[in-house]
Amino acid sequence: MTTTTNPTELNSGIGGTKNFYNWNWQDKHYQVVYETIGAGNPVLLLPAFSTVSSRTEMKGIANLLATNYHVTVLDWLGFGESQCPPVDYNPVLFQQLLADFVNSVFNNNSISLQLFSDELTSLPRATSPLNHPILGDFNSISPQSWGARGAKLAVMAAGHASGYALKFAQDNPDSISKLILVAPTWKGPLRVMGLPDGVRNGVKNLVRSPWLGQTLYYLNTTPSFLRLMYKRHVYVDETKLTPEFIAQKHQITSKDGGRYAPAAFVTGAIDPVANREEFLQLLDSVPMPVLIILAKNAPPKSKAEMIAMAELEQVQTVRLAGTLGISEEYYEAVTAVIQDFI
Repeated sequence: MTTTTNPTELNSGIGGTKNFYNWNWQDKHYQVVYETIGAGNPVLLLPAFSTVSSRTEMKGIANLLATNYHVTVLDWLGFGESQCPPVDYNPVLFQQLLADFVNSVFNNNSISLQLFSDELTSLPRATSPLNHPILGDFNSISPQSWGARGAKLAVMAAGHASGYALKFAQDNPDSISKLILVAPTWKGPLRVMGLPDGVRNGVKNLVRSPWLGQTLYYLNTTPSFLRLMYKRHVYVDETKLTPEFIAQKHQITSKDGGRYAPAAFVTGAIDPVANREEFLQLLDSVPMPVLIILAKNAPPKSKAEMIAMAELEQVQTVRLAGTLGISEEYYEAVTAVIQDFI
């Protein structure tokens, strides 16, 4: 697949450098946004799928890790600032996107270049290796000389992204050093509620429809409704749900085409596995160390799935206060655990 990555402005979603990855899927190109910050060994952060999914929810973790690591945060296709085309969002699409993205951005020695590029370009021109009188042109220097050659990727995935990270790790065991799953889930909200396949598929198609679908999406993304959802199962501390916070989340939902991917998530169309047994088998199959951060205050059905995962002997588990939005609400505690693990 033909892909490119182009660095753009500083001080974007997480305070780093925003980049564009042009992804080729079924003979069409789609623009996927990701952001990088810090220097050191590479860490990839994958936000959870949700109606308000965005790399910005990883800002706290990314900024703390950036003091020692080169952090990359992805906006999934259909979410955040990435393009939101009316494609058929399904597990095959997202699994291929993750594989292509990692292979393009982190392989072929691109890790070596990206670990230091932000730091180098921030140096004064007279001292920067980009214009060094002895080192000369930066483009003529081999990536290997920067000392990050062969560095494996540590991956942190939240919520539904956990299953996709696990499958990628299973298929690419030599590329991943360690895997962190934060409040991992695999079952979409309507599936958790017990709605049958036909009903869920009907809801998805209804939301995708031109007029009624947009109206339904609007009603389910009003600030008052978003606040209710956050209060119920995303945040523990209601005082953090300020008007400014909710306004930022509401803005994420306002993109053209913003309803297509969330509709697939809510109805279970992008669940990474079919059942608990499949998820546990997947978790049991990966050879690298795996850490699960279990959210103590998660909804009962979601917590039951996390507990089942934590019972596997080879999995390390840490229990922290928080619910499904633990990676954003309690980012300091989550980051401390991640740093101890990696």
